[in-house]
Amino acid sequence: MMKLKSIGDMKMFSLIKNDIRFIEIEKEIMNSNRDYNLIAYDKEALGNEDILDIFKDAEELQIERYIVKKGKNI
Repeated sequence: MMKLKSIGDMKMFSLIKNDIRFIEIEKEIMNSNRDYNLIAYDKEALGNEDILDIFKDAEELQIERYIVKKGKNI
C-alpha cells in the first residue's frame, strides 16, 4: 500500500493494489457511469464476469490497478 502525504486539513489517501477481493467495490465504481459503459462495453451495467474479464486482461498485459482509499476505510 502506498500512502500519499496529507496537506493541511486533507485526509490521508492510500493507493491499494486492486485484486479480486475488491470485486464489489470495483463493480460499484465501474457502474457509476452508465453512459461510459454503453460506449465502452455496449451495456449500461457490468456484472461480476465483466469485472473478472477486466482483471484478466490487466493481468495479461501486466497492468497494475489501484483503488484510492481516503482515510481508514475503503
